[in-house]
Amino acid sequence: MTSSDLTEISTNFESDMFADDTTSFCFGISTDIVLDKLQLMANEINQWANNNNLFIHPGKSKIMLMSAKSFTGPLPAIILDDQQIEIVNEVKCLGVKIDNKLLWKSHVNSINKQFSAKVKNLYSMRNLSSNNLCKIYLQGIFPSIIYAISVWGNCCDSLIEELERTHRKAVRFIHKVPKSVSDSNILEHTGWKSVYHQYKKRIAVLGYQIYNGLSPTLMSEWLVKSDSERMLKNRFKVNPPKFKKMSYKKSFKYRSAIAWNQISNDCKDSLTISSFKRLYEKEKMSDRITF
Repeated sequence: MTSSDLTEISTNFESDMFADDTTSFCFGISTDIVLDKLQLMANEINQWANNNNLFIHPGKSKIMLMSAKSFTGPLPAIILDDQQIEIVNEVKCLGVKIDNKLLWKSHVNSINKQFSAKVKNLYSMRNLSSNNLCKIYLQGIFPSIIYAISVWGNCCDSLIEELERTHRKAVRFIHKVPKSVSDSNILEHTGWKSVYHQYKKRIAVLGYQIYNGLSPTLMSEWLVKSDSERMLKNRFKVNPPKFKKMSYKKSFKYRSAIAWNQISNDCKDSLTISSFKRLYEKEKMSDRITF
């Protein structure tokens, strides 16, 4: 076996690998079923590691049970190489803090704390021109804050608003906007876009990639083309997935379909991602998209 074989060693669970970071996961209709699968997963991964002369550090491995419902304990221990793996309520994966309820509060609070600190650092550069401050902010600070926003941007409005406030402070400082301009009008006054605009745009761009077969295979099934797509008017329409719980309306899978159906056909018909983004901004598509 090679290290890439980890994704193929079992049908009981799936694994995603990035560099030296591996996330394995499974599903079940009850806590007991999931825990049994997790122990089986730990056994098989440990055997795979032994076969490949590798060592998996149990102390650096974590388990998180994800469910909208609360768990009643105590939960049985999951053992890896004779050591118990810690069960946690949140874990950091590729720079994003994921909690077991997918509420994203911990992640957004964390990045907003970093965001505020970075904006304060801008104040020490007040002697720089607005143009240079703008470059520092848009090329260095802001991208690090909206990283993976398509994943966590469906958090509650109050969390997004915390980021928006910090964003508006930065815009006011960079452009030296007078106090006579209210916070609610700063972005319109300067022509800058909101954090939520970036969220909707990112979903739209991913929708374009999925629809045109430019996304990973797993995501290719997320936009189901409508039978009416043959009709000229609705040729780009997709069918939003059906759901049983209202919370599903906040999922990327649902929102990407809703967003895609609200974008103009001219924009959807773009030949490249770059042209799609340009037309998206020109036609102010984010103003049309509502969830």
